Amino acid sequence: MNFIKKPKKPKTSAPARSQMALLGGSYSLVISAVVLALLIVVNLFVSALPTTLTKYDISSTKLYSITSNTKVVVNAMEEDVTIYWIVQAGQEDDVIENLLGKYESLSDHITVVKRNPDVYPTFAEQYTDEEVPNNSLVVESGDRYRYI
Repeated sequence: MNFIKKPKKPKTSAPARSQMALLGGSYSLVISAVVLALLIVVNLFVSALPTTLTKYDISSTKLYSITSNTKVVVNAMEEDVTIYWIVQAGQEDDVIENLLGKYESLSDHITVVKRNPDVYPTFAEQYTDEEVPNNSLVVESGDRYRYI
């Protein structure tokens, strides 16, 4: 009988296999850390962009957008305008905040200032005798003002 000998496979020792597993795990860990760092950098970059580039008005009537006529008026402004936003901390309306951010980014002549009625209880009395609800606005330019 003719017996054919099979070639012997080199035996890998247990430490060599665990070393390969360790290298593979280290490689995966490094790649994961690099991807996570890239995502954090991209997130920081996008959050630094102005709201005009990051928030879009997808309503059918463009209710939350600034019209081209408004842009023309704002760009032609020569006097400084201060918009006082009378709001308690933590109770800001997102729609108002978004629109005020858009107005402020349109011109260097527009400044938005938050006034908390808890911190400045008599601030609104300069502009109106009415009770001022949260998220009210006072627009002031020079000697003129309007309570909204």
